Amino acid sequence: MLMRTKATLVGAEVLFKAAHACAGRGHLKASTPSDQVVAWLEATIGDHGSVISEPWLERVVDFSAQYELGEQGCALVGLTRVDNDAAGRFRGIDVSPNWSRMLGPECCEFLYREIG
Repeated sequence: MLMRTKATLVGAEVLFKAAHACAGRGHLKASTPSDQVVAWLEATIGDHGSVISEPWLERVVDFSAQYELGEQGCALVGLTRVDNDAAGRFRGIDVSPNWSRMLGPECCEFLYREIG
């Protein structure tokens, strides 16, 4: 598995996340398969059982969706805009009754445009 991970890192930035971490903790951004990356992966897999990997992309907006699961099924409770620093660590959260008011005009245009 670590050999596959090393191959993934060639020429790409990847964010590795501990399976049971939150708020920007327990993650590592890497672009080369260094000894430090391998040691972090081995330790994190040992502690959490697995890691999640995803490509590091340029962020447009960070957001969170809250759902409530009840007897009638799953229902959206609300959306929030999350304030993270450049490394993806949580700094705060914005809450509004109108989620799109917290977004810039370009982001709203992209999210709400008609497709087809």
